[in-house]
Amino acid sequence: MPTTSTVVGRSKLSHPDLGHDAGAAVHGKVRTAWTKLADDDGSRWYVIENLNAAASTDIDHNFKVVVEEELQFIVYNYNTGSGESVRLTEVTTPKLSEIDVIPKAGLETTVYEVTNNSAGQVDISIAVKHVPFDLTGGGGGGAGLTWSDGTGSPPIQNQEFGETVYLYQSGLTQTLQVYLKVPSGFAGGKQINMRLAHYSPSATLTVLLSTTATLIRAGTDAITDVTNQHSSVNVAVTNTLVNKYTQIVCDLSDTAGAINSVNVSAGDIIKVELIRGTDTDTADTRFIPSATEATFI
Repeated sequence: MPTTSTVVGRSKLSHPDLGHDAGAAVHGKVRTAWTKLADDDGSRWYVIENLNAAASTDIDHNFKVVVEEELQFIVYNYNTGSGESVRLTEVTTPKLSEIDVIPKAGLETTVYEVTNNSAGQVDISIAVKHVPFDLTGGGGGGAGLTWSDGTGSPPIQNQEFGETVYLYQSGLTQTLQVYLKVPSGFAGGKQINMRLAHYSPSATLTVLLSTTATLIRAGTDAITDVTNQHSSVNVAVTNTLVNKYTQIVCDLSDTAGAINSVNVSAGDIIKVELIRGTDTDTADTRFIPSATEATFI
């Protein structure tokens, strides 16, 4: 009787051939294939309805990795009628900061504990994705980085050309910030940079976006410490085309990988604040947060 199988798909699953004998053998092959599919899945989706104020619930992602370095989660408002999800920010109800998602004590590599710190009951959804850090991309070109309001007034968030952008206005002090985790493989001695993307509706004049990087050393500094800072030395760029995509490189450290002469080490945090400096373009420049890339080599 037939007991053969054929390897199929990019995951190289062993699929029982037509007419395969019934019983334990075919059952084992099907179970093995499903197990491989489940292990290869790099994301999870959870819907949490009717989560009361101050209440908590668990989501079991079971990735079994060091969550603070390897996983990204995104929290959404969930519409129970249409099933649509809208990403939470600091201007939505609830605010993103009011939904606390942390590794569960004792189950840090497999379970997130979700707590509703808002004033009312919420319906939310959460996407969890495996995004391992490497030495070239700080979370994969921005996939692991979430920009939030900085110390000054934030730029206006908008949707343009199907993408989320932030509108940095001329002459205003507007800031966004992001916490950048230095990956475990960082050996030091190399300049740390951040590549950013923006565009302007102007075809002439100049735009200057620049950064201030603050080093927060693991096990040493308070998260509020501002002792060790580095201001990027990139210069204004000139618009030559309406809505021209422009990439800029902002240095987050000196050429030896130090901030304020203090060496940056694996596991440290670099708080990056993005501002618009003195330039000549009177239009709003559009910063594209999803096109952020940090490099450590």
